[in-house]
Amino acid sequence: MGGKAGGIFGVIVALVLVAALAATPFYLGLLQSPERALDARVEADAERVRRAVATLDHELAALSAMYASVPNGDFDRDAAYRFAAEHPGIFPKSFMTEINKLVDYLEDFEARDRQRGTTVIGKGTINRIGGTGVKAENVVRDVQPLLKGHEEILRKADAAINTLRSATAGDLSAANHLDANRVRAVYYLIKARIEADKAAFEHDQAALLLAAAQDRATALGDMKSTLSSLDATDPAPRIADAEQVIASTKSELDRLRQMQQQLAGAIQARESELERLRNEADFARGEVERLTQQNLPFDQFMRRYGELSDTVRVAEARVAALQFGTLRDAAEIPQETVDPVPPQYEGGTPEPGLEMLKFRARQLDEHIASVSGMLELHEKQLSSLRELEEKMAQERSGISEALQTHAAELKRVTDEAAERLGKATKCEDAALKFLKDASAAARSGIGAAKKRAGDAAAAARSGEKVDERLQRVSQDVEAEAYLHTLAGQALFEAAQLRFLRIQAEQNQVAAAAYIARLIGGESPAATDDIETLRTDALNDLSEAQKALDQVATLVGRINVRFADNTSASGKNYVWQAQIGKAACHMLHSALVADDADASFAQQEMAYNTLKEAVENREQSPLLAPALDALVYLQKNVR
Repeated sequence: MGGKAGGIFGVIVALVLVAALAATPFYLGLLQSPERALDARVEADAERVRRAVATLDHELAALSAMYASVPNGDFDRDAAYRFAAEHPGIFPKSFMTEINKLVDYLEDFEARDRQRGTTVIGKGTINRIGGTGVKAENVVRDVQPLLKGHEEILRKADAAINTLRSATAGDLSAANHLDANRVRAVYYLIKARIEADKAAFEHDQAALLLAAAQDRATALGDMKSTLSSLDATDPAPRIADAEQVIASTKSELDRLRQMQQQLAGAIQARESELERLRNEADFARGEVERLTQQNLPFDQFMRRYGELSDTVRVAEARVAALQFGTLRDAAEIPQETVDPVPPQYEGGTPEPGLEMLKFRARQLDEHIASVSGMLELHEKQLSSLRELEEKMAQERSGISEALQTHAAELKRVTDEAAERLGKATKCEDAALKFLKDASAAARSGIGAAKKRAGDAAAAARSGEKVDERLQRVSQDVEAEAYLHTLAGQALFEAAQLRFLRIQAEQNQVAAAAYIARLIGGESPAATDDIETLRTDALNDLSEAQKALDQVATLVGRINVRFADNTSASGKNYVWQAQIGKAACHMLHSALVADDADASFAQQEMAYNTLKEAVENREQSPLLAPALDALVYLQKNVR
């Protein structure tokens, strides 16, 4: 909205500038000798500034400043433009979108001009990026002489302004001289626009850098999320658990193998004992057979036979016990029946036989094999976890290095953006200073214009006959109206600059908050007092409207009669001040956009003012921006 308001208001100075400056020499002969001496002092420098004002192009100055901003001036423009044409992807999508929107706007603007019957200068001059047309590097090459000539004009104009500022004649100073203040006001306005354009360029560069910084921050946020995921799935705890399980399994396996060895020893001992007992029984049975072949006395035979039989019976009983187990130290329960029943025992300690020991050994072997398999599985899992840990460590290391690289690049980009914003602020401060000087010069000129009219009226009254020239000077209000216009323009542009600074500050804070949210840290506060900027801008607009009210009043009083007996009424040109007031209302609306009711009220006042201004003037090309604004307000306000 600020840009639209500036476009509407800009028509005022353009229309009045040439006529007001050209009319100045008419008054030089009307002054007394001290004034004439001062006129002679300021005439040459004022004329030099006039010619500079007619030649200066603040956009060329901005282009020169843009090239000068390249470090060490090391910038091959031709190569840069060719590279940009060959690599369209280097431009952010948002930038390309805005450029194409601008082209759409310009095409629509031309189409509406044709529909209104307005003469369109040039033909087919709008080309989209990537389309056919004049090569950009050729345009830049051709504009170099213009830039150098423009810089020379600026240097000469600056020197002339410095001389003009210090010019004196007796007690009179150029500080109160009408012509000097008029050209100073116009020149300071142009200088302010040059600084404002520089600030806009720096803001654009900062916006591109902040967009790149936000992309970097997004990448950093993604990397941090990946690191968090890696930390959440860190295999270290599972590795520790696996190592503990493996250690426990190994300990259990060692215990089982020790049991296996002990059981194997017991089985071997039983088998050796069994072999000994069987041998002993076999030997006793052999002795019994041999005993029958001996001719021993009966009693001796029976005694020996009994001994050998006992040996065989004890050995076989012991073999059975060792083979199938027994109940050691058990007491047999006496039988109360004469029927044959299996013996029953009480007490004693079960002692497993060899068969049971071998069965337990087989079970133990199977258990050891199972535990060994589990151990092998755990070790494979541990190996996989360690491989995963190593892979994740490498990935984490790579991400950490990338984080450092991106963080360093993010800092570089944000620092450069901050530097650009700092330069923009300095340019804006310089522009505001020039606008303040322009307003002061215009107000001094207003005082000089009133004094000139008063002096002419006094001189006319003191003469014996009517002096038509003195009468015209005493009744002239054009110079004063023009100076009020310059004052209003300076105040409006100051408000507009402050509004743009508010927007830039809010965008910077929003970008910084986005970055802080993604990478951590506190969101920064605004460096400028936005409310102070807003208040100052609203005060500027209030003063600008007062100046425009003066313009409307003064212009409405003008009635010029020409040599052919035709006349022109200033009332037909009050629309210029009305458009300026509408621009003030629209900018006011943007400044208080947070207050919907107040913003709407300002837009409604802008609409009504524009409607009155353009009435019966719809075909005028000078009112094309006003008509566009009116259509916008019809769609969005009414």
